[in-house]
Amino acid sequence: MGQVRFLVAGAFTSLVVDHVQEGMSDSLNTLEHTFEANRIHIQCGDVALDGKEEYIPSHLFDAADYDRWMTGKGTLIRVYDPKAAKNTPAYWEHENTTEVAKSRVPAGFKVEVIDGQVKMTKSASG
Repeated sequence: MGQVRFLVAGAFTSLVVDHVQEGMSDSLNTLEHTFEANRIHIQCGDVALDGKEEYIPSHLFDAADYDRWMTGKGTLIRVYDPKAAKNTPAYWEHENTTEVAKSRVPAGFKVEVIDGQVKMTKSASG
């Protein structure tokens, strides 16, 4: 008997078919088209922006027009004002891979994450 198996790699990126039974080709084509039409595209940082922890190798979060809260640990988590002079110290910086810390991210500020486990929320309690 044939078997259809989904391989989840990241955000549903692959469909693997093992030994498809004869007569299943029409069903398989329909399944492949449905799969492609419903493919989810998740970019680095999307999970963290949704308020859930995400491991991020390296990412720069764009500024938002509202305050946010960043919670996490990592090699570098930096909150800074992109309009400030280059030699201006960061608003907040955390360099610890074992201790979780939290900071407000003021409206208009960007967040740089290098090798970190982070999440971003719209409230301090999130």
